[in-house]
Amino acid sequence: MRRKRLLTQNNLRATPRVKLQLFFRCENLQNQDIIVNSSPILVLSRRDAATGPWLEHSRTEIIKNDLSPVFGKAIDIEWTFEEIQRVRVDIFNTSSDGLFSINDLIGGVEFRVSDIVTASNSTIRAILRGFLIVTSEEIREFGHTVKMRFEGAGLDRKDFLGKSDPYLLINRRQSDAQLYTAVYRTEVIKNTLDPTWREFEMEVQNICNGNMARELNVQVFDWNRATQHEIIGSFKTTLNEMLNGGEYTLVNEKIQEKKKNYSGSGKIRVNAEMVLNSSFLEYIRGGCEFDLIVAIDYSASKNFVSKGRQDVEQAIWAVGSILADYDSDNRFPVFGFGAKVEEGKPSCFALNDNQQDPYVTDLMGIIISHIESKGKYEPGPVLFTPVIEAAGALSSKHNTQGVQRYNILLIITEGKIDDLQSTIDAIVKYENTPLSIVIVGLGHGDFEEMNKLDGDDEPLESSNGTIATRDIVQFVALDKYKGNMEAIARATLEEIPGQLLSYMQKRGFRPNAPIIKPEALFRDRANSTMSLRHSMSLGPNLYRSNSVCSDASAPPSPLLSNISPMPSPRVDHSPKMY
Repeated sequence: MRRKRLLTQNNLRATPRVKLQLFFRCENLQNQDIIVNSSPILVLSRRDAATGPWLEHSRTEIIKNDLSPVFGKAIDIEWTFEEIQRVRVDIFNTSSDGLFSINDLIGGVEFRVSDIVTASNSTIRAILRGFLIVTSEEIREFGHTVKMRFEGAGLDRKDFLGKSDPYLLINRRQSDAQLYTAVYRTEVIKNTLDPTWREFEMEVQNICNGNMARELNVQVFDWNRATQHEIIGSFKTTLNEMLNGGEYTLVNEKIQEKKKNYSGSGKIRVNAEMVLNSSFLEYIRGGCEFDLIVAIDYSASKNFVSKGRQDVEQAIWAVGSILADYDSDNRFPVFGFGAKVEEGKPSCFALNDNQQDPYVTDLMGIIISHIESKGKYEPGPVLFTPVIEAAGALSSKHNTQGVQRYNILLIITEGKIDDLQSTIDAIVKYENTPLSIVIVGLGHGDFEEMNKLDGDDEPLESSNGTIATRDIVQFVALDKYKGNMEAIARATLEEIPGQLLSYMQKRGFRPNAPIIKPEALFRDRANSTMSLRHSMSLGPNLYRSNSVCSDASAPPSPLLSNISPMPSPRVDHSPKMY
C-alpha cells in the first residue's frame, strides 16, 4: 500500500473538478407583451438522470423591457468529465411585480455541460424564439503550485555524540488567530548541520489557502527516536517573500532569552518558484480529443446469451456516450480476442475483418459489429498482451505537442487471462504513450488478476524490474452497478482526467491555443428546442430533433425516428422555487 501512495503523490488528482462560470445574453427575443417590451429572466435547471425531474440550479436578474438582454449575473456550475451533466436554460417573461409561470415561457434549450466545454470560443448559440448565447469561462482556483527547496547551513548541534538529524516543518497561521496549522514536513536528514532537503511541489491553496501574504512559521527540528523532537529554531515569512528567494536566520527563543550576543541557530536558504499547472479543460479547449479503442472477449459463449450481450453493449454505451462528446470523427477501432484463430492470424482481430483499418462509425457501429459476430468465433485462450500492443501502436501515432489525442482502451472480459506477466510488461511498456486502459469485468468470475492489473495495492512491475510511474489501468466489475449506466460511466472514467494530465505533464506538453471554429447554431439536446406550442409557431424549418443520443442511459433505437416531438421539460414552479 505504501508504494501505491507514493505513486499517487506523483500523479495529479484522479478527478479534477472544474468550475465554470456561465454568462448569458439573448438577441431578438419574441415580444410577449403588447404595450412594452418583455422583461426576461433566465432560469437554469439541472437533472441527475435521463428521466429525473428538472430542478432549479440558479437564475439571473430580471432585465426590464429588453428583447436583447445581457444578463449581468453569471451562474457557476461544475463540470465533471465522467458524468453526463444535463442543463436546461429557460427564458421567461416577468410581470411588473417580477412573477412568472410556465405560460410566460419565451423558450428554452437543453444541453450538456460538455457541449459548452467543447464549443468553439466556449460559446453556444441556440434558437428559442430569438437567440440565446451562452459563454463559459473556467474559474481557476487551484491552478498554481509552488516548487520549493530548502537548504540549511550551520545548524545548532543537538545530539551529544553526533550532530543533528534535522527536518523542516511549514505551518500557516489561521485567520485572525495566533494558532498555526502544519501544512508540510520534509524528510529527516541524519547526522548533519548542513542539510539539503528534497525539492517538493505543493498547491498554493494547500500552503496558504490562496492568500500569499498569509504568515507562515517555518520550524526546523532535531529528530529523536526515543524522546521528543527538539526545536533547533524557526523564522516567520510569507509565500510572497519566499518566492523572492533569500536567506533566513533560525531563531530559538529559549536560547535567545538566555544567551547574550545570540546570533541565531543556523541559516536556511530558500529557492521557490511559481508553477502554473495547465488544467484538464485547457487541453480539451486546445483541441485534445479522445479516441476510444474497444476490445471484446470471445472466450465464453455467454457473450451471445441475451444477458451477456446486453452487458457488453451496456459497457460500450456507458463509456462511449461520454467520450463521443470529445471525439470529432466518432470512428472507433474494434477488436476481438479470446477466440480460436487460424494459424498465422493475430489473436487480436478486427471485428470488421479489416486488420489494416479496424474502424467502425459511431457507437451503433460498435454494437452492430458485436451483434453480427455472433457464432463466428469459438472460445480460445484469453491473451491481453496483443490487445495492449495493438492499442499501444495506435496511441504511439499521436505523440506531439501539435497533435494531441488521448486513447482509451476499453477491454470487456470475463476476467481470467492466460498471460498476466506479459500483460504487465506491455502496460509498463506503453505507460509513456497517451493511453489509459479501462477493464470492465462481466459476470461473477474471478477478478483477482484484474485487480492486480488495476494496481490499487502497488504499482505494476515488469519482468525486467521496471516499476510503473503512471497508473493507467482502471478495473470495474459491471455487476456491481446493476445496470446503472451513469454509475458505470463514472466508475470507468473517473481517473481519466488525472491520467491525461500526468501524461501531458510528464512529456512536457502544454495545451494548444483554443480551437476557433466557424460559428454554428447549437442543436438542442432535447427532442425540441422549445415547447411544441412554440416550435409549431415558428414553422417546420426551425424545429430540429437532435441527431445524437443525449443520454448514456438511453441507447439508440430504430424506433427513435418515429417518436413525436416532446414538449419542453417543465421545471417545478412551486412557490419554494419561484
